[in-house]
Amino acid sequence: MSVNVRHWVSQHFILWALCFPIAGVGLTLTILTTDWSSTSQEKRQLRVVEIVQQPNLSDTVFVNQQPIQVGTSLTRGQQLTTQAGAKVALQKTDAEGARLGSGSSLTLEKDCLQLGNGSVVIAGLSGCLGAIIVNGTKGIYTLERINYSAEIKVLAGQVEVAVPRNPMAQSIPLQQDQKITIGLTGDEVGPVRLMLPSETQRIANGPLFQGFQIPLPKQAEIAELRTPPIAPTPAPSISSEPPPISPAPTPSASVQPTTIAPSPTPSASVKPTAIAPATPSPATVEASQQPAPPLRPKHAPGCS
Repeated sequence: MSVNVRHWVSQHFILWALCFPIAGVGLTLTILTTDWSSTSQEKRQLRVVEIVQQPNLSDTVFVNQQPIQVGTSLTRGQQLTTQAGAKVALQKTDAEGARLGSGSSLTLEKDCLQLGNGSVVIAGLSGCLGAIIVNGTKGIYTLERINYSAEIKVLAGQVEVAVPRNPMAQSIPLQQDQKITIGLTGDEVGPVRLMLPSETQRIANGPLFQGFQIPLPKQAEIAELRTPPIAPTPAPSISSEPPPISPAPTPSASVQPTTIAPSPTPSASVKPTAIAPATPSPATVEASQQPAPPLRPKHAPGCS
């Protein structure tokens, strides 16, 4: 009897000893699965980090038609919409994010950010529009819907554009400062064109970059947004000794000042010349001293 009891106890002890490790392994797997699921869910999320809107507007950014605030997370299948006069910044990691322009809509899909309307700038993430897929994990680019076409412009790095339904457009590489226009159905594919510096500068000064306080991930890679280094102003050197003072030039000994003679004044010994009266000649004097001849009376006619 004691042998059977001992055998029963030993069997149950072995079973308990085996159950504990199995339960521990199961619990560990459950924790790891839950943690992986939550981490994977976080990786699929985009968080709203900034909303830029006009001061007199409110409730201008919506997720599935519900107004949101900064800090709201966008999960797979949800649609983000901005009204006129509002734009929003999204961030996934320090190297991945996007900015949705005014009057635009965006849906978080499994493998890309699906643009519905308007424009978006994307950094480090894939975007899509209609039948077009942009693999942008190595670049920063803008994606804009213009009527029934999509326009892709690369601001930094490189991206790869593909239209799965079009065998002629399975892979189109785009480098920095290049752009392309493709129909939403993927049937019309335009040529790859080079953007002028004025166009890229206009994008950098446009609504997708101006007004935001939080930088776009990898924004420093965009040449037009880099701040040029400011050269430090050299400080004036301070000398312990005063600078030498040059002596004032002295006039040469051989050079003598010129004496200015005063204007002559009339001498006191000089007297005015007296004008002598005219002296009559001797003939004139003698003629004047002789007496006049006597007058002889005239005789009457007929007298001798």
